[in-house]
Amino acid sequence: MNPPSANEEALLAENEELRARLEDAEETLRAIRAGEVDALIVEGSSGPQVFILQSSDTESNRFRSDILGKVSDAVIAIDEERRVIYINAAAERQYDVTASQVLGHPITEVYESRWSRPADEEAVTEALAETGQWRGRYLHVRRDGKILNIEASVSCLFTQDGKPSGRLGVIRDITARMAAEEALRENQARLQLTLESAHIGDWELDLKNDKTTRSLLHDRIFGYREPVVQWGFKQFLHHVHRDDRSEVERQFREAVEQVKDWQFECRIIWPNGIIRWINVHGSICRDARGEPGRMLGVVFDITERKQAEEALRENGALFATIIDQAPGGVYVVDERFRMMQVNSLAQPTFAAAEPVMGRDLAEIMRILWGPEVGKQLIDIFWHTLETGESYVSPRFSGHRHDIDEERSYDWETRRITLPNGRHGVVCYFSDITEQRKLEDALRASEQRATDIVQSISDGFVTFDLDWRITYLSARGAEMLSPLDKTVINVIGKNHWDEFPHALGGPIEENYRRAMRDQTPVQFEVFYTPLDAWFEIRAYPSSSGLSVYFLDISERKEAEKALAEQAAALVMADRSKDEFLAMLAHELRNPLAPMRNATEILRSPAAGSNDRVVAQDMMARQIENMSRMIDDLLDVSRITEGKIELHRKPVDLQAVLSAAAEVVRPSCAANRQTLTISLPDAPVFMNGDGTRLEQVFGNLLTNACKYSGTGSEISLIAETFSEEEVVVRIMDNGIGIDPELLPRVFDLFVQSSRTLDRSHGGLGIGLTIVSRLVKLHGGTIEARSLGLGHGAEFIVRLPLQPAPSVSIPNSASSGPARSLRMLIVDDNKDAAETMAMLQELRGHETRVAHDGPEAISVADEFLPQVILLDIGLPGMDGFEVARRIRTMPSMATAFLVALTGYGTDEDRELAKAAGFDEHLAKPADLELLREWLATRVL
Repeated sequence: MNPPSANEEALLAENEELRARLEDAEETLRAIRAGEVDALIVEGSSGPQVFILQSSDTESNRFRSDILGKVSDAVIAIDEERRVIYINAAAERQYDVTASQVLGHPITEVYESRWSRPADEEAVTEALAETGQWRGRYLHVRRDGKILNIEASVSCLFTQDGKPSGRLGVIRDITARMAAEEALRENQARLQLTLESAHIGDWELDLKNDKTTRSLLHDRIFGYREPVVQWGFKQFLHHVHRDDRSEVERQFREAVEQVKDWQFECRIIWPNGIIRWINVHGSICRDARGEPGRMLGVVFDITERKQAEEALRENGALFATIIDQAPGGVYVVDERFRMMQVNSLAQPTFAAAEPVMGRDLAEIMRILWGPEVGKQLIDIFWHTLETGESYVSPRFSGHRHDIDEERSYDWETRRITLPNGRHGVVCYFSDITEQRKLEDALRASEQRATDIVQSISDGFVTFDLDWRITYLSARGAEMLSPLDKTVINVIGKNHWDEFPHALGGPIEENYRRAMRDQTPVQFEVFYTPLDAWFEIRAYPSSSGLSVYFLDISERKEAEKALAEQAAALVMADRSKDEFLAMLAHELRNPLAPMRNATEILRSPAAGSNDRVVAQDMMARQIENMSRMIDDLLDVSRITEGKIELHRKPVDLQAVLSAAAEVVRPSCAANRQTLTISLPDAPVFMNGDGTRLEQVFGNLLTNACKYSGTGSEISLIAETFSEEEVVVRIMDNGIGIDPELLPRVFDLFVQSSRTLDRSHGGLGIGLTIVSRLVKLHGGTIEARSLGLGHGAEFIVRLPLQPAPSVSIPNSASSGPARSLRMLIVDDNKDAAETMAMLQELRGHETRVAHDGPEAISVADEFLPQVILLDIGLPGMDGFEVARRIRTMPSMATAFLVALTGYGTDEDRELAKAAGFDEHLAKPADLELLREWLATRVL
């Protein structure tokens, strides 16, 4: 325990002085009341004054009043009715009243008493009744509400004939003193807790009688388990080692004589003979006369420190040897963090920081670990050095800057006492990089094993030989929860009673077979109560049966879906093969008449009529091939969502009439009857007229193809409301196979083909029709009663109100005029025939077969129109177009991309390169004629 502070010493002295003064005042008042005092000497500002006390006269009473007025404690007297009959100046100040205010008034106008318990007030009354006096503490509440802790001495007053006449109280305000005492008690408790936490024993020695009071920890430091009864300086000196005893005694005498602190370190001997080191610190406290009266002090055990210091002093070389032979790296730094010792195993770690000895550890750490991590490590060393707390890091990993590599260490810091008596820090470390890699690999392996185990979704149940359920896993209970089966309510129950649906089926059969034959069984079963498929594996043993069961309903559904998908893929593959065969057939069909027509045109014997017929035949076959290629491109663009409708108000009657006109020649050739029924009033919708004509033309063409010679075909359009029109195309031909009907709009799907059918198809027409109808916000449906019963296609399309202005007609072709045209194509036949055709139409032409030639001819010829192929050798058509557009003389030329690339992306690329239009091969000559008549300046 540390000696009391100056403030605490002053507080204790003041407390003692106040108590003494109160006792003196009480004794004086008692003597005055008893008539034992004849005179008083009162020290005043003008010197001592003598007051002669007489028993009854007025002068004597005045003297008594003067004396009580000079008392520093509050003095108040009350009569039997508890009215104030006397109050001195100290009481006026203490209660903030004046005598004129309260004399003759009830004492409650000065203060009200407050007791902790009602019994305390009753005890005061009893004491006054028995002895006439009472002394104690309680509370007074002043008129302004302020609460005072008071210590009072109360005496009863009597008349000359001995009758009670009231009470006299000497009252002292001890509020501040009690607060100070409480603070002192708290400080003493806090100090005692601190000492015990630090394992410090405290003591107080009375220098006059050589007796001490001590804490239990003090006696334990001297080797005693229980407190020592008798203890003084002599007993203490008896425990001191004989080699230290004389010096300890000398220092003690000197401290007492010179009134100074007593501090030393010495060895002591425990009762069992063990030698320990202690540190003692004592301070002298003077008594009221200023003489040394007490010594307060503390003692604590420093044996471990002294032993370490001794070992370091006596075994410096041995210490270095031990460090060097340590199984791991060891290094020591002093209190300024300079490297003092590095063993051989640690030296390679610090190779990049050589020389190491005497170097600042912070600098070394920055070299090894970089500024940020280096500072963190140095902070740990500082903490160990300042607090003595060791730091242990069983696994520290970081990036070593000196070797540019991730390394892992376990390391520990400890504060030690160096040979010079100062503190330092020793660090033990081991490189565990390889070990950590192995541990990480092992953990990863264990985690994988754990994940595998946890991912098993099987339920597990066991039965004994009597088919009682002995165990059910949580996962198994979860799978059986729809049957209200839990682990708690099935254990010990008979399996067949709990699961009666398992009787008489594959489950019972396989379970009993496994138990009977003692062989594992595995099977799949559909368990009706759970409406689920299960895979079950049963393993018999001498004690019963263990069963794993897994819900495989999803797998079964997947297998079913996979089988259906496989069947669909087989069908799609077959449709693809059929499509490719039909594509080859359809492409060869026009080639045969075209070859024949070519031979006719070459024959000298062919007449003019034969040549006209051959030319018409070639035109038809080329149109057929163009239509097939357009269909292929259309279905590709439509399925990929790349087609755009050019919507505008369309008269559906005009569209249907145009579609019917397309098929009339075919119907006439097949002696088929085409009946058309349209609404009387115009029917308008917001759509792409060309695409709608394609839809109904395709449907009518199919009806013409597949209904046979002499059949009847109907086109009927009806409006049942203002929102929708219904168009039906019906025939009484071969009909549609019921198996084909649900897939009739799928890609590459066709009805059965026969070798004698003259009109084939690619199986993509209805796909295009279906997609185009959906793009217009409509629906299409196919109906047929089967083969030989005809077919019906029903198209429903949304309507819109009739437009307020008439729909303009197509622009009429302008007058024929001669233009300068450049045809560029690496296919010489294509270029020459196109040039020949345009010359027959009155135009002047030039031909080029590659990019540079095209640019040269254009610069010389200055064409008004350029038909430019894209796929040119060396320099493609896009680059040729870009260069031509840079020529001032070609600024107004009409550039047409004439190419076999016909996708929307190709059209966008052509536009970006400077082309005005895009024309897919084989060229639509009528569209080209219209452009030449209306677009060329």
